[in-house]
Amino acid sequence: MSSLFLVGGVAQGPLQDAIDTRFPSLFDRVVVLDDINQLLLYLYRERVGAKYIASASDSNTIKPWSFETGIALIVHRPDGTYKDLNPILQRFFPCLNAIALTESQLRDDDSTLSILSRLQQLALICRDRIARMSHWMYDDGPFSGLYLMIRHLRCVQQFNQQVNVIPRAIRSIDFASLLGVTPEMESRLWDSLDTWSFQPHSLQTKELVYCGFLLLRQCARDAKSTVQENKLLLLIFTLESSYHQVNRFHNFRHAVDVMQAAWQLAKRLLTDPLQVLLVTLAALGHDVGHPGANNQLLCKYNSPVALHYKQRSVLENLHTDIFTSLLSEHWPQLIGKTSQGRQHMELISEAIMATDMAFHGNYVRQLQESNQAARDPRSLLSLILKAADISNVTRPLTISAQWAALITLEFDDCALLDRYQAKGGKHNSSTSGSRRNSYAEGRNSPELEHGIDYSDDFYTASPEQLTENFPAIPAGQIFFIDTFAEQFFAEFCKTFPQVGFLVENVKSNREFWVSRS
Repeated sequence: MSSLFLVGGVAQGPLQDAIDTRFPSLFDRVVVLDDINQLLLYLYRERVGAKYIASASDSNTIKPWSFETGIALIVHRPDGTYKDLNPILQRFFPCLNAIALTESQLRDDDSTLSILSRLQQLALICRDRIARMSHWMYDDGPFSGLYLMIRHLRCVQQFNQQVNVIPRAIRSIDFASLLGVTPEMESRLWDSLDTWSFQPHSLQTKELVYCGFLLLRQCARDAKSTVQENKLLLLIFTLESSYHQVNRFHNFRHAVDVMQAAWQLAKRLLTDPLQVLLVTLAALGHDVGHPGANNQLLCKYNSPVALHYKQRSVLENLHTDIFTSLLSEHWPQLIGKTSQGRQHMELISEAIMATDMAFHGNYVRQLQESNQAARDPRSLLSLILKAADISNVTRPLTISAQWAALITLEFDDCALLDRYQAKGGKHNSSTSGSRRNSYAEGRNSPELEHGIDYSDDFYTASPEQLTENFPAIPAGQIFFIDTFAEQFFAEFCKTFPQVGFLVENVKSNREFWVSRS
């Protein structure tokens, strides 16, 4: 799903002739826009599934356009404000595969053909799930528009060293209007958030964004931490664009789910509203930039990010660095350069680091050996986020089974990626992205938004139906519960009996998986 954007009066003819003659299958669509302001608004609308409004009477919505399964070429006429769009794209839309060129860069036929040839190669990578993941994780080439983990990290580090002003075109966007919020929608989402039976699989991207906003706005009010609503929405929009929508499991949907779980636990276990805000906020950013793989694969094949972090808690360090950089820019009142701001950042960082499963045993022992966790805010915030991160097995069975299907698919992707890298990153039919569009294909699930077809068929499927279509679920869930979850939640609920329902749900879900194994 590749796009050609012509912005600011760029002539379509010469470029289109080259595309039609040499690269007829490169772009799925051509979008003509008046100016950069219109382009940025268009990108935000499509990311959350809000149709670009040409007239006041047109308010329909569409599914988000998948910018990650294709490449976007933006050709524009530079003006005094926006001479180079690429830093803006990398800063506010880091996971979009997009490159911006000025019209003058494509005036020469040879350079145009060279650029289009390279884009066609990248588009082929984008359309293959495993090749795309490999590129994200292991490539370290020059900027081409296609996402790289190491470039994402370098960009946020570079932004940290500069005084950055949010562009006027972005500041002027009314982000709430992009979500189409109504009183009925807000009431419905609050009802959903205020229960342990939170069902994120039935929500559209714009609803997930607004769920994050509702929780953070409420937590900020309770903590008396002021933040302008449009700035808070920009933070959440930027976060959503920093997660890969096409990931099976580790995507923004998972982030919102963990956020809701952390908030549910925090309001039961914490008395300080500021601590509730910090752990809820940390949960939303705890997997930002996740490639849908794991630390083992990053280290095994010496990814640039793994080398940067000396192969220690690679993903968790990446998530922490990207997220705290975003907070420093978008919420400096909370995470600033004061001693209190640094303390807040440390609490958020430590909570995110606690999600590294390599430290799982340490947290179980901490719960077993002392009551310090109940008294020490640092320990308690880390334990809450850790519990929320693995809380899928504590959800009601129907919801837990849906997460189980998705993590099963992601584990399959990891196995395919391992084989792909072992063969030197060479394509073969077993790693093809040409998968049929039905969740019922089980292990051969489709290459769609958020890694799976979020149709009514998926989120209304019963655990029995999902197990039939994903036969590996029972064994995987039993292994995870027996190895990690049951003991952790038993100790967690012993220390905090007010959340005893967690371990009861784990036991009940395990009984079902045993019956289906």
